[in-house]
Amino acid sequence: MASNQYWHIASTSTLCAAILALGYMAFSKEEGNKKKISDKIESNNDSYPESIQDELHSRVKTFFGDTEFSKLNNSFVIVVGLGGVGSHAANMLVRSGVQNIRLIDFDQVTLSSLNRHAVATMEDVGISKAEAMKKRLLKVVPWCNITAITEMFRAVDADRLLEGNPDYVLDCIDDVNTKAELIAYCVNKNIKVFTSMGAGAKADPTKLRIATLVNCIHDPLASKIKWKLKKHNISPDDVMCIFSIENPKANLLPLDEEQRQNPQDYGVVDYLRLRVIPVLGTSPSIFGQAMTSYVLCQLAGKPYEPDSGERMSKSLRHKLRQMLNNSEQRRFNTRAELDIDDDDM
Repeated sequence: MASNQYWHIASTSTLCAAILALGYMAFSKEEGNKKKISDKIESNNDSYPESIQDELHSRVKTFFGDTEFSKLNNSFVIVVGLGGVGSHAANMLVRSGVQNIRLIDFDQVTLSSLNRHAVATMEDVGISKAEAMKKRLLKVVPWCNITAITEMFRAVDADRLLEGNPDYVLDCIDDVNTKAELIAYCVNKNIKVFTSMGAGAKADPTKLRIATLVNCIHDPLASKIKWKLKKHNISPDDVMCIFSIENPKANLLPLDEEQRQNPQDYGVVDYLRLRVIPVLGTSPSIFGQAMTSYVLCQLAGKPYEPDSGERMSKSLRHKLRQMLNNSEQRRFNTRAELDIDDDDM
């Protein structure tokens, strides 16, 4: 009996010692990394040890694998539009390991945009969204190659703004005309483009979908974009997008009397985006995060097939199959059943 108690005490002591040793090793590693980072900050040296870079992206690398992460790491992505959606997309692209990124937006950070922007602070109000984004992201991943362009995208400048053979372009513009021009240019030049529809006036994250533009419903912006793209001879079947099937919860706010009389005086660019739409900050952030998830998996060579349809219960699938069978039997005067099962529905 005494020997069993002694063995139990000895085993417990050994286990505790092992746990303490592992904890100390982890603590020592973090302390070592902290000192390396501190030394680099003090010396203003942009070159960080490979061990620091590896540790920052370690969870993403183990998720994809070394070879796949290398593809992602060496890719070049352009994000056009750095509001609520675009800022969250760019933020996670850089944090997830994309080494080369170009940020394009003509606008400035405003107080009203802080409710949905990924990284902007009060200090950034009044300065370029692109420059503010670059500044904040380089504090997270200092070795990332980030180019910031404070300029509105226009078709006439597309060759210059999108030069460099990007692996992906993320369209997060909220203006109909420039959005359509960007999508049309990318499709015609065989550049992979992923576009975001309206996140404003939406709230339910379970209604988010990724599919081709032709499948986009309950989205006023998408309806206008389809119409515009038709003028550019672009099929909505050729455009991947993220959208919400939720009906908008609010409408565009009306202009007051003074704004209606002099609309060109209200806005960064004359007559552009004068009326605003109410925004719940969570929605654009989820749009941006979901866009990045899709693009990261594409870049790493591990794409997933988005589920863009509504899930049906087993009983509903069975009921629909029976209705289809009955319809076909009446139509063709036959008692034979269709060669489909509930899962086919």
